[in-house]
Amino acid sequence: MKNSKKWLLMVALVGVFGLTACQNEEAANTSKDSNMSEKTSEEKSMKEESKDGMKDEAAMTTYKGDFVGKDHDVSGSVEITNEVTFKNFSIETAPAIAVYLTKDDDVKTGVRLGDLKSETGDQSYAVPADIGFDDYNRVTIYCEDVNVVLASATISMQS
Repeated sequence: MKNSKKWLLMVALVGVFGLTACQNEEAANTSKDSNMSEKTSEEKSMKEESKDGMKDEAAMTTYKGDFVGKDHDVSGSVEITNEVTFKNFSIETAPAIAVYLTKDDDVKTGVRLGDLKSETGDQSYAVPADIGFDDYNRVTIYCEDVNVVLASATISMQS
């Protein structure tokens, strides 16, 4: 009987120590998972900050130019940051005037920003998010009725 009590006591001790060891191992694994999760969250946050930093840098890039008449008298300038903004703008009256972002006044491959809002004054035009300004070098004022470039502003990056 003494042997069975000893044996039972040993089994109980082994069970307690084994259970404690399993709990410690599980706690260590949970801690590792938690640390990995924290690291992953931190890495994601750093990547997001980096992306935001790049967005901010791109948003701060400014392109500027002055309008020059091709077929009409025009005055004013254009500034591009997140949108195309005309300043002190004035152009002779014409029908169906549209604003384009182009490469060398080629409206066929350009991006139509919309109808001219006014023949005089400051005005702004939204630019589609997927448009990169490096692909274009002019803001073109175009008469769609007679297919004529009325004016354009050659844009260049400013620091």
